[in-house]
Order: sequence, then structure tokens, then C-alpha cells
Amino acid sequence: LWTGVRGSLNNVACDDDSGERLQSAFDTPVVANTTYFVEVVQYASTLGAGKDGRIAPLGGTLILNIEESTPPPPPPANDDFDTPVGIGSLPFETSEDTTLATTAADDPGLPCFSNRKGAASVWFRYDASYTGTLHVDTVTSSYDTIAALWTGARGSLTNGACNDDAGGGLQSSFDAAISAGTTYYVEVVQYGGALAPFGKDRRAAPTDGGNLVLHVTHP
Repeated sequence: LWTGVRGSLNNVACDDDSGERLQSAFDTPVVANTTYFVEVVQYASTLGAGKDGRIAPLGGTLILNIEESTPPPPPPANDDFDTPVGIGSLPFETSEDTTLATTAADDPGLPCFSNRKGAASVWFRYDASYTGTLHVDTVTSSYDTIAALWTGARGSLTNGACNDDAGGGLQSSFDAAISAGTTYYVEVVQYGGALAPFGKDRRAAPTDGGNLVLHVTHP
């Protein structure tokens, strides 16, 4: 794919054997009101000489498909550890759609899930103003959750609590001891999770999550 003028073209995308096939495929962003040129050539493994002495590719039957698609919606604002939703005064309750949440490569392993990661993780931050016990639950959420409490910094988090199925249900609930002046991070993930390829570039796109309802209170 090219933009520009003859003799001064700028390459936008190029593909030879996509997905270990002999044909080509690519996805690339485009800009409205810009002219693009699609070039298709024969891979130069076999060349034949024409009667006029020019080198001409053998070619074949070309089938060209071009489709437009809109980019996927962004994940939730608190999809990453670095952008948690702040928990202010207690009691705290929030509801959000986590179906577009992703899983970061350095999300911590969950001790109540055999030190594995879940899917569709979202994060919350609580700066403790008291010493005592903190209650966290995801009761009435629409999907199978795991909730965990962490302290520390990204990449070196320490777990303070973790729960998968509270009371025999699919939602999570725990009480954890906290100390005034300490920052705590609440992580909620989808149990297990199945990630499906979003497009030809094989980016992982979630098919998990749902409507999360999070309660954070004094017990």
C-alpha cells in the first residue's frame, strides 16, 4: 500500500506470505481524504522473457479483497495497573462494563487461582485512612470474578487477600486487614478466560468480562 506520486511513493504497508500462505494480507490504519495505491506483484521466483527481451512475471488469476473496518473501542480507563480508579470515602460502590478489558503481561499471578492470571483485569486504588479491616466484594456482578488486594509497586506486588468463589457463588468476597497510610490496589479479573484473535495481526481481544459491581466497605 502506497501514498504519494509516481517516483516519490511512501510505503504504508507490505506483506508477502501472511499466515504462512503464499498469498498476502494486511490490516493498516488509513486517513480520510487520503489517496492510497494498492500494488500487487508476483513473487519473483519464476520470471519469463518476452519476445521483446523484457523480463515479465508469469502472474496468474488475481483475487483482490479490500474491506473497511472501524477500530475496536478502547478498554476501560482502569484496564491497567497504572491507571486505577480511585476509591474515596467508604462505603464505595461502582459498576462498569469490563468486556473490553485486557490482561497485561506483568499482571500478577493470583494465589487463589494457582498463581495464574485471570482475564479482563481492572484495577482500583485505595489510600487507607484508618487501621482495621476492609471488605471487598463483587456480589451481583454478571460474570465469574476473582478479586485480590495488593500492596507495593508494579512488578513487585505483595498479595494481601484473594478470593474466587465466595459462599459457593461465582462472585468474590473477602475481608482484609489494612493499615492507615498504606496504598492498596484492588484487582478484579474474569475467572479463567478465553482470548480470541481480534484481527489478522493476531492481537488478543477479550471475549470475557461483563458487568462488574464492586463494593468496598468497612465490615
